[in-house]
Amino acid sequence: MKKAVLYPFSADHTALLKYWDRYVSDYEIFKVVSPLGSGLCGQDAGMADNRENMGIRVSESLNEVLPDVDALIVPYVSREMGERLCLVDQMKKIAQMGKEIICCFPLTKRERKELNKICSENNTSATYAYDDHSDIWKQVLFKMSEITAPVIFVGGIFAEANNFEIALSLADKFKKDGYKVSAVGIRPEYNLLGFHYLWPLAEFVDGQVYDKKISTLIKLLNGYLYGLSIKENLDLLIVDVPGGLIDTPKYPNESGVYAYLLSQVIKPDYTILTSLYSQAGEADFKVLFEEIEKRFGFEAGCLHMSNKYLAVQESEYIHSMKFGYMPIAQLYNETPNFDIDIPKYCFIDENQLKKAYQDILYMLTGEKS
Repeated sequence: MKKAVLYPFSADHTALLKYWDRYVSDYEIFKVVSPLGSGLCGQDAGMADNRENMGIRVSESLNEVLPDVDALIVPYVSREMGERLCLVDQMKKIAQMGKEIICCFPLTKRERKELNKICSENNTSATYAYDDHSDIWKQVLFKMSEITAPVIFVGGIFAEANNFEIALSLADKFKKDGYKVSAVGIRPEYNLLGFHYLWPLAEFVDGQVYDKKISTLIKLLNGYLYGLSIKENLDLLIVDVPGGLIDTPKYPNESGVYAYLLSQVIKPDYTILTSLYSQAGEADFKVLFEEIEKRFGFEAGCLHMSNKYLAVQESEYIHSMKFGYMPIAQLYNETPNFDIDIPKYCFIDENQLKKAYQDILYMLTGEKS
C-alpha cells in the first residue's frame, strides 16, 4: 500500500480522513498537513471539528513530510483558497519529485495538461477526480424514468452539516450488511471513494451550464441517476443534497434551489435533515419541517443535530457564513431536550450512528442488522 499525505487539511476533510480506508485500498493517508495559521498544526486531526481523537497528528510543513510519502492527495477546496495556497504550483513541484498526485481541486484544462506533462516527464501519474462529460449536454433527452431503488436524501436545513460524512457512514453500514449501495454528491471525493461525483448538478452549481434549459438539466440528472441504478443494480441510492433547504436572508445559501431541482428528478423514500447546532425549540423545528414538506414534497425522516454551529459575530463581520465546532459531549449537554415527531440523532457519534442505521434499515426494508 502506498503512503499519501492529505493537504490542505481542514474541518471540511475529517470525514474523508475518517472513511478513506473503508473505501480505498491502494493508498494510506499517512500524514495530514494544514496551512500555517490554521491553529491545527501539532494537534490531533480530530481537533479540526472538535471531535474525538483520530490518531493522526496534523503536520505544519508539507516539505518535511514529503520524503515519507509516495503521493499527495489534494481534497476539494475552493478555487479562491487554492490560489491563495498556490496549490497548482505546489502540485507541479511535488510531481517533479516523482510523487503521485491525486487531485480533487478544480484545475483548468491548461493546468491539467501541464500537470500531466510534468508527471509523464518524471515517471509518475496524476489522478483527477472530476468526470469530463462536456459533450453529453448535446444529447437529446425525451423522457423521465422511474428509479425503483430506494433513495435517501441527506440535506442541510440551512447549510451543510456533516452531509458528506453521513452519506459515507450509511453507505459503509449498508455495504457491510450485503446491500448494493451507492452515493452521489457534488464533492469530487465521491469519485475517489468508488461512488459518484454528480457532475451535471455540480456544473450547474459552478455556473458552467447557465445557458442550458432547466428542463434539460432535470432530464439529464434523471437519466444519469436512472442509468446508475440500473448499471450497478442498486439496492439503495444515497443523495447528498447541496446547499441549504431554507433560505437565510443575511447569508445567501442557495435558498433550496438545488433541493428543488433534485426533488423534480427523483423522489426520496427517506430524508435525513441535517441541522447546525441550534437552541431552537420544538415549535421552531416543526415549522421548518412543515415548510420543507410544502416546498419540496418530501417529509423529514429524522433530524441530525451537528456539533457545527454558526459563528454569528464573525459571520456578521464578513457578511458570510463562518462556522465553529463544539465538543460532542457539550452538544449532548446543551441540546434542548425537545420532543418532535421524528427521531433525532448525532450521526458523527458512533453509538448514535449505529442506532440511526438500525432504524433506517428497518424503515426501508423491515429488517434488522
